[in-house]
Amino acid sequence: MKKTNIITKNSELTRVLNTHLQGKINLARLKLISHFVIALCKVQTVTFEKLANAFDT
Repeated sequence: MKKTNIITKNSELTRVLNTHLQGKINLARLKLISHFVIALCKVQTVTFEKLANAFDT
């Protein structure tokens, strides 16, 4: 199994979202969405305080 870090996961998710949304959302918003999704996966709950702490940047 290939080990990936958060930067790789983020860039892959951003690329996939960009492909599906076909440029309808700018890159800054796509990066925010991908950070948000990965933070949700880490925390696995919707407590916004824990979610904010899970953001890497």
